[in-house]
Amino acid sequence: MELLENISTNTKPKDSCYIVCRGNSSSIQTTFSPALEGRGYEIAVVGLSTYYSYPNITKKNNRIDLLKISKGGTDVVMYEVELDIGCYEIKDINEGIKKKMEWKKKEDAFVTITEDPITLKCYLNILPDPDGKWQVVFPKERSLGKVLGFKSGSGYYGPKKFISDKIANILSVNNILVQCDIISGSSINGKPAPVIFNTSPNVMIGHKIVAEPVIPIYLPVTVDRIHEVNVWATDQDNDLLDLQGEDLIVTFHMRQR
Repeated sequence: MELLENISTNTKPKDSCYIVCRGNSSSIQTTFSPALEGRGYEIAVVGLSTYYSYPNITKKNNRIDLLKISKGGTDVVMYEVELDIGCYEIKDINEGIKKKMEWKKKEDAFVTITEDPITLKCYLNILPDPDGKWQVVFPKERSLGKVLGFKSGSGYYGPKKFISDKIANILSVNNILVQCDIISGSSINGKPAPVIFNTSPNVMIGHKIVAEPVIPIYLPVTVDRIHEVNVWATDQDNDLLDLQGEDLIVTFHMRQR
């Protein structure tokens, strides 16, 4: 008889609801009035949408220094080139440096950066200049070398062609983690973190990201009454995404356990 009662209880329709959290940053706070019942419930992410707008070039990695040494070495001029914050591919980085240096034509550009599609590394090509020579420095702080695979703060690159030491790290965000403060039991690299959903962006820069899990993973709600829920989106390093003002919409499904 007890077994039949348990089967009957478990097969009854369960109370459930959808919760949609929306904001124009990677941190969203949603307040409920009246408060929602939390005791005995579990929750899962069933949908996420935003845009691939988070920059891979930021104030942390946007600088490259170009030195112009005159013929005879009497004059040295250093140009501290800082790219604008944004979403770049290798060719965009090369064009960005050209614009900052006001090199209008390909023939004017004495420093160019290209990619090797086979090794996934980058080429740094420094051409001779009739008026002197150019050198490139990847500074220790805020270095573009971190993205291109070149060592930072390790000296000067003189007039010739170089290949980067490492594979270019052009994709700064490999995973989007959704976290919320009414669940527990998850971790990042062995440290507790309220992660409820993990997805990998599979669209081009500027396109819309839509992620819907095939099988939602439900986690128990840890509060008796839900007055508010805080949701935030981070990358694989647990750093908040910079969505640059684009909408983030996270849809939850909550049901009785």
